[in-house]
Amino acid sequence: MSFLVTKSSLPVLVGPSDPTPAGNLPLNSTDKSRLCFSFTSLHVFDRAIHEPAETVRRALSRALVHYHPIAGRLTGGGDSDFQIACTGEGVVFVAATASCTLEDARFLHTPLAIPLADLAFRYGGRCRLSDPLLMAQVTEFACGGYVLAVTWNHAVADGVGVAQFLQTAGELARGFPSPSVVPVRYDGSLPEIPQLANTLAPRLAGCEHVDFAYTDVTIPWSFINRVKAELPRQGQLSCSTFEVVAAAIWQCRTRAITKHAAYNAGSPAPLVFTVNVRNRVGAKDGYYGNCVTSQLITAASGAVADGNIVEGGEAGQARKGDDNIHPQEASSGAG
Repeated sequence: MSFLVTKSSLPVLVGPSDPTPAGNLPLNSTDKSRLCFSFTSLHVFDRAIHEPAETVRRALSRALVHYHPIAGRLTGGGDSDFQIACTGEGVVFVAATASCTLEDARFLHTPLAIPLADLAFRYGGRCRLSDPLLMAQVTEFACGGYVLAVTWNHAVADGVGVAQFLQTAGELARGFPSPSVVPVRYDGSLPEIPQLANTLAPRLAGCEHVDFAYTDVTIPWSFINRVKAELPRQGQLSCSTFEVVAAAIWQCRTRAITKHAAYNAGSPAPLVFTVNVRNRVGAKDGYYGNCVTSQLITAASGAVADGNIVEGGEAGQARKGDDNIHPQEASSGAG
């Protein structure tokens, strides 16, 4: 069954509701490594509120007073360094309506019942310097619920930072006089955080490009809880849900590769995951710029594919990979 999403307004620029400081803010090395790459997140609200689109638009405008760099634009290039120009031009906002209820659309669980292109206003490709740093679309559903789709240039904030911005918008919409977390965009005390992608780039330069398919994997809670319960019995420390899920996917992927004719049980099986390193590098409270890195763990393919997740320790290795990140080596990729 197909559902119709209709834009009920043209894209408009929403700026800060009050005057904000002008000037340029530098980008750190982690910001620059994500320059012009965009991400989209969907936020589903099943409770009806009065005029969702207008309420969210006003909330974003008020939040931009506190997060005014997000209302700016990127500047620089060539021989000059990239920066955020705090111009106050604003973010893009679009309102839309859907012909179905959220229940009809399965509350947007994957696979999506409505194409992402209908729910989110996005960049046409890689972000350009002149593009807004954030774009939002509110889609109202027939049940009264709504979906907020946020697309942003990763150079201005990571996922934690955007979540903090949206939390502020929600607080201000509910009548808070000011944000519960004071935002910080520039923190000159942060150390350089080398990125794994930069380390791997020379090795990948000669590799043939392959377009891999995206897929969604469901891992039952019964499995997750069983692994968590077994670890202490095997004399190992407890682990998080993420560590169990990462270990399961690591093993399943490695087992799939073992079916290839060129498989070698001694070849490395890498696991890479993103880590928020704010606490590891001493970032100030409220910092919403990029402060993430990728962590690399390797083990012999045969051990990962044939081992028991509990007894073989894949879940424990995922935990150790996270624990072994330190400020001086944050994201060099060494696990």
